[in-house]
Amino acid sequence: MTKLRLNSRQEHILLLLLESPQTLTLKTISEKLELSIRTVQREIEALEETIHNNGLLLAKRAGTGLWLEGTEDSKQRLRQVIQSSKPVQIFTPEERQFILLQQLLSNNEPQKLFYFSNLLNVTDATISNDLNRCESWFLKHHLKLVRKPGLGIYVEGQEQQTRRAILNLIYQNCSQDQLLDILSAQTDTFQDKVKLEMTVRNKMLNFIDTTIIEKIDKIIQLTEHQYGYKMTDTAYVGLIIHIALAIHRLQNDEGISINQPTLEKLKETNEFAWAAHIAEELSAQLSITIPENEIGYICTHLLGAKATRLNAASADYPSRVEHLVQNMVSIVEQELKIDLGNDSSLIEHLIVHLESAINRIQYNMDIRNPLLHHVKQKYPAIFQASSKAADFLAKQLDKPVPEEETGYLAMHFGAVVLRKAGSKNNRKRILLVCASGMGTSRLLAAQLEKELPQVEIADTVSLLQIDDLLQKQNDIDLIISTVPFQHKDYDVVVVNPLLSSDEFIRIEERLNQVAEKDPALLKKQEVNLEGIMLKLKHYGDALFQLQNYVYIKPLNKAKKKEAVIDYISSALPEFVLEKDPKILKRDLIEREKLGAWIMKNAGLAMLHCRSEALQKLCVCVVKCDRPVRWMHQEKAAQVSTVLVLLAPKQSPKEHIEMISEISAALVEDSFVHALTKGMEDDIVEQIKTVVGKGYLKKIDNALRGKT
Repeated sequence: MTKLRLNSRQEHILLLLLESPQTLTLKTISEKLELSIRTVQREIEALEETIHNNGLLLAKRAGTGLWLEGTEDSKQRLRQVIQSSKPVQIFTPEERQFILLQQLLSNNEPQKLFYFSNLLNVTDATISNDLNRCESWFLKHHLKLVRKPGLGIYVEGQEQQTRRAILNLIYQNCSQDQLLDILSAQTDTFQDKVKLEMTVRNKMLNFIDTTIIEKIDKIIQLTEHQYGYKMTDTAYVGLIIHIALAIHRLQNDEGISINQPTLEKLKETNEFAWAAHIAEELSAQLSITIPENEIGYICTHLLGAKATRLNAASADYPSRVEHLVQNMVSIVEQELKIDLGNDSSLIEHLIVHLESAINRIQYNMDIRNPLLHHVKQKYPAIFQASSKAADFLAKQLDKPVPEEETGYLAMHFGAVVLRKAGSKNNRKRILLVCASGMGTSRLLAAQLEKELPQVEIADTVSLLQIDDLLQKQNDIDLIISTVPFQHKDYDVVVVNPLLSSDEFIRIEERLNQVAEKDPALLKKQEVNLEGIMLKLKHYGDALFQLQNYVYIKPLNKAKKKEAVIDYISSALPEFVLEKDPKILKRDLIEREKLGAWIMKNAGLAMLHCRSEALQKLCVCVVKCDRPVRWMHQEKAAQVSTVLVLLAPKQSPKEHIEMISEISAALVEDSFVHALTKGMEDDIVEQIKTVVGKGYLKKIDNALRGKT
């Protein structure tokens, strides 16, 4: 067999063409491999001779794309040639420099120039030139590249700076989504293999032992709940990487040192006890000793993580933080000539953000903001005003505030400024989509209505209902969905059922990009008295059922979610459950496959579905005598209370709206507390109150002609 000489980009383009069952456009290839279209064009031109020499033809058609023409035997032979030849990798300068940085940061011993030139298949002169570029990168990270004749090449510097440099290298070469994929993907499928191997970025895994990721993940989940914090996804993944790196360096005898005064100060924080617990669990499971300095290192990252303290009122945060926030808001108000002081959500979000931000600044932690350039370019006035607020913060802390942190402040202030600007114009109509049209979408609606007064929720539907609704209503401005999908005519924002502050900002930005619709083009809604009367009847029927079919069920000795589903399927009375309980069980399981819903820190899960087994709307709250293992996004959570919302398969839209009022109430802490901590009578009363208020609101809207 002929040995192929391909660079890494050519190899992966060829593999994509071989494996794709359909044509591939240049844009598709560029997105999959994260290359420019021009680079893809150049590499494909270089591949044409290789393709032809292996009995295939690269077919092209304008507007359609590219594909390989030839027999399956010829394609299989080319696959075998690639696999058996182990094509010589020809790296780009950027790829070579990444590998050099990775090698120098992970190797303890000096390496000769020949080692690198042999590794990368280039001349010593090329490696020397690449090392010159690497040297400036090391200097920016307070490290020194040493080149000693006869000894070799190595990096000098403090362990703390080395770890910072490693983390920066990881984040420079991998997005948050890619980190999630790399940390969780343990698969041999072709698509995932290409995804992980298509660039040299996966070589970052040399910095950490991936076999311990799952153990760290479980320990953080357990202790996060125990110590009463809820981290954002970004902070959660970042903490796992920090700890994995620390363990790897510690195993290689590269421990960190923290000066004694700083360590004593860290010991006074609640986070130090959390860090010590994490270290204790890791020591037991990995059979290593984690010294106090490393516990301090973990503690600094817990302090700097974006985390919300559960059940914490604003009074629980230091008064100094509140004072700083009030002053920073005043500064931005003066700069932008706008009133922000009466926006309670801004104050609340800034207090939570600033508490961790101050820790990041005081402990000189690296702050990364992938949206910084976008914020500066798109909202320069807001960024400039936020810079003045950051200057005030810097003076108060006697520490410089990095530009990345200023970018985060601008995102918080910008969200409110854009919201106020939007409220002066026409309200934006949003369509919410979830897998079933009940439960999670109504919870999402409640959060949006609470935080974004400029929006109007046009409707909440399932994926199957969306096209029918859009034919009837052509005045939708934006679709927000908990289920990933694309629509040819409408912009879709995909979010989690429990919105993060970053997702609110993303939604507001998208809303402000929506163009005003010409009223003359919108269909006029005619008053339909018969339709209104039918709505009122359906709402009344739903109210009756939801006031009468509410059940509190104790469950003993259940260990997994499946046991709870089994119990629910068989525990309902006959006048609610019309058909075989196995049908209800099947429908609950199928709905869960679309995505589980839990409030991890409250120990609360929600199950909901429509089922042909049911003939009545029904609410059931299952109280478990011990925590139940509940899988969610490949992670296990501990659940003690399960809220179950059930509706017949053919329920009218008004019935679904009414039962969804209960899931919408989950944005209220008092309702969650009643479900998880209240007595049986209190739970029933709370549910009936929520349903009753929802009924009055819907009757009022129906009579006013609102959807």
